[in-house]
Amino acid sequence: MEAAPEAFDLAVLDATMSGIGMEDLAARMLASDPRLSVIAASGYPFDISRLEAAAPGRVMFLHKPFSPEMLGNAVRRMIGTQEADV
Repeated sequence: MEAAPEAFDLAVLDATMSGIGMEDLAARMLASDPRLSVIAASGYPFDISRLEAAAPGRVMFLHKPFSPEMLGNAVRRMIGTQEADV
C-alpha cells in the first residue's frame, strides 16, 4: 500500500490486527490517497466517528459475524458500483 497507494480502491481492515491498531492504520491509509475507502470490521462495538470526520463517505463499519453477501454489498457500496462481481 505504501509503495503504490493509487493501486487500491478499498481496504477491508479487522480490529484485531497485530502491530498497529485498526483506527491508526485506517487513518494513515485514508490520508495517503483521497480515493481510497475503508471497511472496518469487528465483532465488538467500534466508534468510527473520527475516521468518518476525516474522510466523509469513505469509511464504513461492518459488524461481525457477517455473511459473504453482506461483505459483497458493503464492497459494492464503497466502490460505488452495483455491477461489481464480488
